[in-house]
Amino acid sequence: MGSIELNPKAVSLCAWMGPGLTVLFFIGFVPLADFLPPLSPSASSQQVAAMYQENLTGIRTGTILMMLAMTLLAAWGVGVAAWTRHMERGVPLLTYLQVACAGAGVSVTVGFCVCWGVAAFRPDITPDIVRALNDTGWFLFLFIWPVFDLWAIAISLAILWDSSGMQIFPRWSAYLGIWVALLSVPAALIIYFKSGVFSFAGLFGMYIPLFVYFIFIVTMSWLSIRAARRFSRGEPVGCIGGARTPASQPAPLRRS
Repeated sequence: MGSIELNPKAVSLCAWMGPGLTVLFFIGFVPLADFLPPLSPSASSQQVAAMYQENLTGIRTGTILMMLAMTLLAAWGVGVAAWTRHMERGVPLLTYLQVACAGAGVSVTVGFCVCWGVAAFRPDITPDIVRALNDTGWFLFLFIWPVFDLWAIAISLAILWDSSGMQIFPRWSAYLGIWVALLSVPAALIIYFKSGVFSFAGLFGMYIPLFVYFIFIVTMSWLSIRAARRFSRGEPVGCIGGARTPASQPAPLRRS
């Protein structure tokens, strides 16, 4: 692999999108839309419609912030993929996989914002339709867990199989990604349950998958920012989380 031009400012900016999107999302999700705690899937159509009618402005504004947050996920993803590109030798399959997952993830997740936004846009429509839009939003939010699991695993494998000779990210961050993927699997069960811990209002169906993934995003952002700062100062990037390994010399990173 030849030398790689890396703009530390651009990589750092992409990494800062992680904390930024996290803040935007939770502002829109909690105080504005008031979706936490979520209304039970077993709630009647009239109850769901009333929830939207009583908080039209909050839900509409909240979906705008959540839409922006999910869009920034693309910038965060390609920032991590830039480091992955340096970790890989030969055909950068894991880099391609991460970019593909970023595109797919953003394309799907903006859908839940649209569904909740449309439900708030037409609060006077049939309550059954409002509930269907609300349910669709929650399924687009949680039931698409395989895309994000594949993304987390691709990042984790890149760290574990780091061929740069520098161990850019610490190995514990790879194990964190694997645990995040495993803890997100119970979101698949929301299709079977309308109440309890496995519903889209439950501990395993919603709370754990939601919070562990955002913890992973913020953690990888922090590690990426540290790596970019070391690189911009001309320090060995691989000093983060581990010393240089005796592997073959990596392709040099160059500031663009």
